[in-house]
Amino acid sequence: MAGCVLHLLHRFADRLCFANLSQTVNALHALIMTKKKVIVKTPTYHAFDILQDHDGNVGLKTKVETPSVKTRGILEKCSLPLIDATASINKTSDEITLTLINLHIEKEAKVRVRLFGGCTIEGGSARTLTADSPNEENSFEAPHHVEPQETNIDRIDNPVIQTLPPHSLTSLHLQIA
Repeated sequence: MAGCVLHLLHRFADRLCFANLSQTVNALHALIMTKKKVIVKTPTYHAFDILQDHDGNVGLKTKVETPSVKTRGILEKCSLPLIDATASINKTSDEITLTLINLHIEKEAKVRVRLFGGCTIEGGSARTLTADSPNEENSFEAPHHVEPQETNIDRIDNPVIQTLPPHSLTSLHLQIA
């Protein structure tokens, strides 16, 4: 959920002048939990950490062609795009940051991302935040249970093909030539 909200803020950054998180410690959807001298980073913390890589970059237009996923519960009659994406470029380092969210609770999704403008991708890295269940969390007993996993990417073709685990947030950092 945090990733989806941050994607929304990123998409409308040209119209927003201010946004904040009001409850950062020991609250529902907090970034960290504390007990005496122990600090535990929550999955929400890791979502913020991953998405901060867009900070200071120039937003890029993204177009996602994806099937929809039906929602359950109160919003039973709604459907949402299966994949939510946003992208930006750091003009100093020629690195594109692309963040992708797979909203399906049970199924992985294979995505193909095409960079237009004749870009050649020299390599990069990926960070993925997921867990066995969307309800899993870090606790004082298991503070590192839900954490991003990092992988290096030596060379990638354009389009980029990436498999997203269920209920995951993935950040791709693509070095362009």
